[in-house]
Amino acid sequence: MSTKFDCPSCGAPLDYDGGPDYTIRCPFCNNSVIVPEELRPQHTRQVHIPADQYQRRGSRLACVVIAVAVALVLLGIIPVVYTASRSTKLVTNPPLATNPLAPTAVVRETPKTGFAQVTMQFGGEGIGPGLLNDSRAIAVDNEGNIYLADYTGGRVQAFDSEGKFINQWMVGDKDTLIFSLTADRKGKVYIIANHGIVIYEGASGKSIGKIDYPDKDFNDAFIAPDGTLVTTMYIFEDNIVRFDESGKAIQTIKNVFSSQTDQNEMQMTVAVDGLGNIYALGMINSTVMKYSPQGKFLNRFGSDGDEPGQFRAVEDIAVDGQGRVYVSDIKGVQVFDSDGRYLATIEIPKGVPFGIVISDQNELFVTTRVMVYKYAINP
Repeated sequence: MSTKFDCPSCGAPLDYDGGPDYTIRCPFCNNSVIVPEELRPQHTRQVHIPADQYQRRGSRLACVVIAVAVALVLLGIIPVVYTASRSTKLVTNPPLATNPLAPTAVVRETPKTGFAQVTMQFGGEGIGPGLLNDSRAIAVDNEGNIYLADYTGGRVQAFDSEGKFINQWMVGDKDTLIFSLTADRKGKVYIIANHGIVIYEGASGKSIGKIDYPDKDFNDAFIAPDGTLVTTMYIFEDNIVRFDESGKAIQTIKNVFSSQTDQNEMQMTVAVDGLGNIYALGMINSTVMKYSPQGKFLNRFGSDGDEPGQFRAVEDIAVDGQGRVYVSDIKGVQVFDSDGRYLATIEIPKGVPFGIVISDQNELFVTTRVMVYKYAINP
């Protein structure tokens, strides 16, 4: 019987037949994938102990336990432990069985710790309203409305701030690929597809225009705090192009990666902080490039690898209100300060993070293709 799981590199469904090989090759991206440990067959070794030997061992063990217990009582250790344990608050679940000797599950109440906690989740796999079908792109507007796009087929869905489905609309035809979404403070949603950038009214799903530019090969787009649209290109040159609110190109940063590394970048996502600094994430280079608002190179950080602060199969980038940089990859969402120093990794409850975005309320939204998680970021 085969087991299904998703390829961590491209998200394609994989079948594992339970054989002795713990690596399989993805037929879509051709990468070698390690089978998750929980899916591997468990091998147990049975040891036979003769009944009389088992009884002798049990008798010796019982004697030892009784002797230790008596010694602890005489030394006064057990009362001390009991008194101390009463000061710890416990939440006890009653046993399901009626047997009074059945074990009781005990969970200690602990304060919330870590960099961020999940405060909401919604979605589920499917094609019906409110369900997600390979939704890799996500955006949030200034009112907290959430927009999600299926990677193929052209469907865009709108949800309110509580994750309740509002409406949906279609972009292009069944062959449309949607790479990215971003929303401005006037309720417009910019959709980056394989035929260019189109603009829709978020509240109604009405088409209201497009970006008129000679090249249509955009990877990503981000609404900067000043209202301009910062985009990335992927054909011939790894460029960043900025458009004003009328759709006119007003700035081009050429060769964002190839001017600093030895290889071109064909898959680039972008985010802009409150000071106008531009962060570009390269999927091929596994690196973040930081540029000034004027297009001057400032810094780079990250590299390919499995250590904290290194990247493996990166997907998206975001910046919060404190200037911290978030990068989604196979390990979760890694967090850096504005200079590229690693701070933390936010784990995803289930699935691999693809699109990420920070709201005006400084909340992190993550889509795993079939679920959306909202995180409250700790001070």
